[in-house]
Amino acid sequence: MLEQTALMVKLAQRARGLSLGEMPWHKAAIARNNRLMLDFFMPLIENSSKFLSRNTSKKTIMDSAFNDVLEADGNITCPELSPEFVKDLISNLKNFVFAGHDTTTTTICWIFKNLQDNPDSLAKLRAEHNEVLGNDQTTAADQIRQAAHKLYNLPYTLGVIKETLRLTPVAATLRDGQSGFYLANPGDSFQYHTEGFAIWDAMPMLHRRADLWPQPDKFIPERWMVPEGDPLRPHKDAWRPFELGNRNCIGQELALIELRLVIVLVARRFDIAEAWNEWDVEM
Repeated sequence: MLEQTALMVKLAQRARGLSLGEMPWHKAAIARNNRLMLDFFMPLIENSSKFLSRNTSKKTIMDSAFNDVLEADGNITCPELSPEFVKDLISNLKNFVFAGHDTTTTTICWIFKNLQDNPDSLAKLRAEHNEVLGNDQTTAADQIRQAAHKLYNLPYTLGVIKETLRLTPVAATLRDGQSGFYLANPGDSFQYHTEGFAIWDAMPMLHRRADLWPQPDKFIPERWMVPEGDPLRPHKDAWRPFELGNRNCIGQELALIELRLVIVLVARRFDIAEAWNEWDVEM
């Protein structure tokens, strides 16, 4: 997976007109990795096609892909696994597995930066993990494998993640302006036309507005756990690191799971701190 990620970065550079670091043998490596992906995913795809039902309540990527085919041709009970269909499906599976890896890793860095700067928050986080997963740190991975729902029994951990994404959102979204759609400041009658413009909602500014976030520049994971009516409670729709609506980030749940896992497996086992001085010496 690490090699595949590195190759995808090189392809992204090529798409931007950058060929730095790309070598002829990278094409062979990409072809080999694609064959490995096909060997890994094909049994899962074939198995899903055998047990597919129009009434399935499953929400997996493969179920969604098969259901799209079924809706397009109501006369079939199982979509034909043509090379074109399999290629498109695996491309989407690869997107779900690898897309967003850079934004997730950046968020991980900010999480541990915030925990370093706020030792009381780190102590509360570790106490929550001890309570839910026990004091033996080495058993955390096995416990999650056996009872994955425990990841969702960590409200303070989720608060740490959400507060990090509030202070340092790492992605951005643009929306096309439309005729008849205007922007205006509250209480201001002047309207800004959006047609012909790309609209950016400036999340870093929105996430630090004092009228929406009490103590907006402070790292306060507790704000995500207070009850309705508490002044610290976030305003509806003010938190948008994954955006909102029909075009919100399709990988939001996967990203939150990955971030929970990293924190659970790392936060109690390691003390992480900045080491710029040591790095400068090494460089």
